[in-house]
Amino acid sequence: MPEPILIAQHGQIQCLLQPDKANRHGLITGATGTGKTITLQTMAEGFSKLGVPVFMADVKGDLTGISQPGSATPKLAKVIAERGLDTPDFGAFPTTLWDVFGEQGHPVRATVSDLGPLLLGRMLNLNETQAGVLQLVFKIADDDGLLLLDMKDLRAMCQSVGDNASSFTTEYGNISAASIGAIQRGLMQIEAQGGDQFFGEPMLNIDDFMQTDSAGRGMVNILAADRLMNSPRLYSTFLLWMLSELFENLPEVGDLEKPKLVFFFDEAHLLFNDAPKVLVERIELVVRLVRSKGVGVYVVTQNPLDIPDSVLAQLGNRVQHALRAFTPRDQKAVKSAADTMRPNPGLDIGAAITELGVGEALVSFLDAKGRPCPTERVFVLPPASQIGPITPAQRQTLLSESIVAGVYEKKLDRDSAYEKLKGHAAARAAQADSKAAGANEAPAAQGGGMFDSISTGLGSLLGGGAAAVAPRRANSSLKAPPVPSAVPWVARSFAACWAAFLAAPNAKHKLTERNSMTTPQDPMVHVIDHPLVQHKLTLMRDKDASTTSFRTLLNELSMLMAYEVTRDMPMQEIEIETPLETMTAKVIDGKKLALVSILRAGTGILDGFLSVVPGARVGHIGLYRDPATLQAVEYYFKMPKEMPERDVVVVDPMLATGHSAIAAITRIKVLNPKSIKFVCLLTCPEGVKALREAHPDVPIYTAAIDRQLNSHGYILPGLGDAGDRIFGTQ
Repeated sequence: MPEPILIAQHGQIQCLLQPDKANRHGLITGATGTGKTITLQTMAEGFSKLGVPVFMADVKGDLTGISQPGSATPKLAKVIAERGLDTPDFGAFPTTLWDVFGEQGHPVRATVSDLGPLLLGRMLNLNETQAGVLQLVFKIADDDGLLLLDMKDLRAMCQSVGDNASSFTTEYGNISAASIGAIQRGLMQIEAQGGDQFFGEPMLNIDDFMQTDSAGRGMVNILAADRLMNSPRLYSTFLLWMLSELFENLPEVGDLEKPKLVFFFDEAHLLFNDAPKVLVERIELVVRLVRSKGVGVYVVTQNPLDIPDSVLAQLGNRVQHALRAFTPRDQKAVKSAADTMRPNPGLDIGAAITELGVGEALVSFLDAKGRPCPTERVFVLPPASQIGPITPAQRQTLLSESIVAGVYEKKLDRDSAYEKLKGHAAARAAQADSKAAGANEAPAAQGGGMFDSISTGLGSLLGGGAAAVAPRRANSSLKAPPVPSAVPWVARSFAACWAAFLAAPNAKHKLTERNSMTTPQDPMVHVIDHPLVQHKLTLMRDKDASTTSFRTLLNELSMLMAYEVTRDMPMQEIEIETPLETMTAKVIDGKKLALVSILRAGTGILDGFLSVVPGARVGHIGLYRDPATLQAVEYYFKMPKEMPERDVVVVDPMLATGHSAIAAITRIKVLNPKSIKFVCLLTCPEGVKALREAHPDVPIYTAAIDRQLNSHGYILPGLGDAGDRIFGTQ
């Protein structure tokens, strides 16, 4: 059992925080300038020494001193002597800095979908009706397979729902333009405050908070909140989202010998100001149940009356600094604070609260049996680390040496609702122009028709403009499948791939023989040697290809590979109207597919696949290759819900040593998906052998099997480091 943490004392009286009771939560209150920050710092040091990670918001900007060793200043030495306390064993503690705005720490982001309509409605200060409309927007986006990742996705989705409100009325209910307008105005206000930087990817992996250093001390995670406090709703919503993430993602563990994480919620009154009943109930639920997940929540505020009774009742460990009784409300707060602490026959708690000096407090912790100890009037121990903020140079050193340095700094912007809706609008405009132009064109037998209009738009896929598409012969027996306007746009993108497929040499032979897929040596290894795939792969291999060109080619090649990989995708039937009659036709059931990208380079293939199957759900697994052992090391894992119902496609540009692919598939198999496929641009005999031996049930799809690996684990001839070429890094 870990030793109790000494937080405060007075003579022989010691106030010890029991580690196995630290997950029973706590309350730290007191007026401004009474010593709450010192109490926070001392508690954080105690938990860190036990190996317990800590998260706390730095509202005033002075908690960062915990990363530097303290010193016996004349003022501190005088206080220690006057109070009869021992001089601390000065030292620094492992610290990771975070910042929603990415200026004073590593960026912290969440996707709009992950935040959800309840918390987002709180952030936007919506009334009940407006919040209901926001929930409908989320529901419609989910039903249509549109990802809401960042602010522009949500704005585009709101605009689309507002513009087409009448078409949603029967299925979803009335959607008023006034409510959509209120949501859009709220989003503009959040953007003006810089809140749009909070939304996007890569999203924070909550496991990154729960780290220890080489000495086994818990990581102290500090959120720079001085600027964030200018947007109080964003601040409170962000902290509640983090607490909810812990609640939803951590397993049930019951009471442990020490917490897995301690979460300090500073300026907690902002969370409850004008909060709707449903939100307060949600907070109460999370605080009550997150204890069994091994998380301790310590609420920090000036006045106990700021906290609803239902939440206050969950806070077992209490530290009460001085309160000032200048007004009737202050006097009521003093009485309330005194009444909620366990009496001590030798102490007038009500009188003492108004007499306490700076750094002095009334403390009542839970004892070994979980009972509140009698309240004691004691002095909080001074911290061993520096009191006050660090310098900009020290901050930069912490950031550069952080265990998550470089993980969150580059914001990703993959295709999501904004891009898809924009594409829909462009497609509708192009279709209207095509219809207008088609009225004056010759019949299809004379060179016009749908096939030629599709082929004209495939210049980028062929790498040489519209002229690179071979024109269809008038007597060709191969026809592109019809694309009714009512079919979702993803089907039309398949028609474009079909047109390119037919335009390629020996297209008819490819359709009948299908000899571009399976290698004779192993039926589970599929080499996609279609001419378009090989053409684009050759252009990507060229060392002189620019970053922009490389990305474009990768996206296009991924779309072409998706054609073969999704050949056996499940279909669903929908009812459509052709120009002549109503019929039942098949479309892809993309919601049953999960695309899992191995970060970071896998996102390059992911975008192409999502262009073809936008309804697919997306997961990410972060792996990096240890340069010494070449083994895969995991740093991030986030998967869609309902994985046992999904077919999974794992994507990564390279299958070299095979360690990353094996680790990713092993991790995913724990979730029991229906099936798994692995897709890469390039592989080699060593990589194929390793993956086939580890996972013989997982088919491999690739554009080429290159000669060999070199001594550094790179494929030869290959195309270099795919991640560096995608992102323009070195």
